[in-house]
Amino acid sequence: MEAVRKSTFAKLRGVSPGRVSQWLANGLISGEAIVGAGRSARIIVEIANEQLRERLDQTRRIAFAESDQSSPPKADALCDPEHQSKRAEREGLQAELLRMRLARARGELIPRGAQLAAFEAAGAAVARSWQTLPTWSEEMFGVAQQGVPALAAWLRAKANEQCSQIADLLATENDGGDGDDDEIVDKNGEN
Repeated sequence: MEAVRKSTFAKLRGVSPGRVSQWLANGLISGEAIVGAGRSARIIVEIANEQLRERLDQTRRIAFAESDQSSPPKADALCDPEHQSKRAEREGLQAELLRMRLARARGELIPRGAQLAAFEAAGAAVARSWQTLPTWSEEMFGVAQQGVPALAAWLRAKANEQCSQIADLLATENDGGDGDDDEIVDKNGEN
């Protein structure tokens, strides 16, 4: 009969050494299943397994039967597919964080506050340009008398003029934001 250390018996059973210590303390493994005393004590595998089969309650017996010597040893927790999935996810997130830090260092990311300020400035500039439309009515009426092609050309020119004015206004607006929101957004608008 083979006598093994508590840690070895725990591995054979697929439990922690602490669980084996509990079994010993509760008398579930005792007497002839133990050789020696204290730290040098050894457990006789066959006798200890038989004692556990007899002494564990029904629920524990079912769990014990699943971890019996005849069954293959439990897989290492690191080989568990769920663990591997979580590990891969964590590694992916760490890689993404590194990419974001690199992009920030390269100036490819802008603070969210600055982005919001730019949107606000663009909206204000567009609103100001649309407010000039009523002043064009007389000029538009005169051009409309010349025919649809002339009116279309005049509208294209006005639209280009407005776009240039909006671009100029945006270039001169405060693009630094208020600094209250330090969340970083990439230049494609993603967080």
